[in-house]
Amino acid sequence: MTRSHGVIVCGGGLTGVAAAVGAARMGTSVLLIERYGFLGGMATNGLVQPFMTYRAGGKQIICGIFQEILERLKKKNALKDGHIFDSEVMKLILDELVLESNVNLLLHTFVANVEVKGNSLTGIYVENKSGREKIEAKVFVDATGDGDIAARSGTPFDKGRRKDKLMQPMTLSFRMGNVNRSKMPDRNTINEIYLRAKERGEISNPREDVLWFNTPRDEVIHFNTTRVIKRDSTDADDLTAAEIEGRKQVWKMVNFLKNHVLGFENSYLLMIAPQIGPRESRR
Repeated sequence: MTRSHGVIVCGGGLTGVAAAVGAARMGTSVLLIERYGFLGGMATNGLVQPFMTYRAGGKQIICGIFQEILERLKKKNALKDGHIFDSEVMKLILDELVLESNVNLLLHTFVANVEVKGNSLTGIYVENKSGREKIEAKVFVDATGDGDIAARSGTPFDKGRRKDKLMQPMTLSFRMGNVNRSKMPDRNTINEIYLRAKERGEISNPREDVLWFNTPRDEVIHFNTTRVIKRDSTDADDLTAAEIEGRKQVWKMVNFLKNHVLGFENSYLLMIAPQIGPRESRR
């Protein structure tokens, strides 16, 4: 017998979680589908942080479920300065938020295909450890980030800039542990050292500077500084190449930091994001 829900949300990033929780609280049956083993999207599997500003003119303008997430992070001592969050604790918080709202959840599940009748999307086919399954719904929310469900349903879309279809670069984030913050140079000095290393040919990263952020832990520094260009995140071959290139750039940055930047002499590569972060794809 085919499973059916009032709403199916495809993609368990922060947007998908908000959509699923909001719909469930309205009283409908909701299924949230996520391909990884945890929720959070780019905030967890992409290690994208900190939160960008959610204020305008000194006033908070993004509230609702996002505010609930902030409050839960605070209670678990996992939010610093209102923007820097612990991505591991974020996974736990999103689990709690979804389950408390009676959202049905399928992790490790990938949407493989769709069923369209006339002009309506009537069902999706998912793949997971249980095999292939068709699931129906009255309403579908495409929160995949790349518009995968919309594209497979025949919705028109565009990609890239008009003249050559190239899109913004992707970034593979990483973190360094055991950093001596007291010895770290300021941002301008690090950038000067970085540019000299590029001139010597030690680094091939096309980025013009080093972008780093604080984390909830003083000895851990977050880097959003790799730059993978001329790749399409909706093309499997391109996405594979982008991940590999991203890790190559990470390793060169790790060696650069340890060999040339004070405070990083005894540091180590703590983690690389499970997934590269695309900035642009279908629209």
